[in-house]
Amino acid sequence: MNKLRLRIIVSTLMVLLFTFMTGGSFLSAADKQRIDLSNIQNPQSLVKVLNGMDTEIDALRTLANELKADYNLLRTNLLTGNFTAGVLAEGTNANTIKTGAAVNFAIDGYLYTKAATDNIAMTACTEQAVSTYCLYLVSSIANGTITITKGTSVATDTAVLPDLPASSAAIGYFKVVTDADTTFTSGTDDITTFVGSGGAVTFYDMVLLKSGTGAATAITSTTVTEQTTRGK
Repeated sequence: MNKLRLRIIVSTLMVLLFTFMTGGSFLSAADKQRIDLSNIQNPQSLVKVLNGMDTEIDALRTLANELKADYNLLRTNLLTGNFTAGVLAEGTNANTIKTGAAVNFAIDGYLYTKAATDNIAMTACTEQAVSTYCLYLVSSIANGTITITKGTSVATDTAVLPDLPASSAAIGYFKVVTDADTTFTSGTDDITTFVGSGGAVTFYDMVLLKSGTGAATAITSTTVTEQTTRGK
């Protein structure tokens, strides 16, 4: 056996080893390239074998990346979230909100508790225009500091929540609807005054939910079919 043939055999075995190490599974399929000495010795047959392996590895790589994306999303949702209804509402003082009950939440798997708190200062946000709908996310960091994050204002009742700030857990949100004459600015406008002027504010609690626009990755990769078969 000359050195060229030896190199071809070694290269082929390395590709096979890589396929198994990356989780390659061999499934039934027609027209598979047989891995045997005659095919390895024939350059054209060897190219077909290696191309078949490459096709299968590409399919496995695509599937692995899709599964990884879903795992990362699932991990975040399981380790970060709120477990009790905070009973969000307008606070006693102007420009404030409150939690009417203690909130138990987790951030990255660590559990925290925030006692029922009144007169939580509303975070300053940009102005919401007239005749719009907008969702405002209420979240807490580990030490109980509350932040209000403004979503995107839209002309119809189809507003979505903004992304969750880093190292935070969502405890609720509120929806603001402005009329044709009145704008709303969190941190500046008092909720009672705003509602009295024709606007509307509705509070919602979030339990075991993570805010954000992220969605599970659809598994769209084609079936991983066996492109090669073992020979003698």
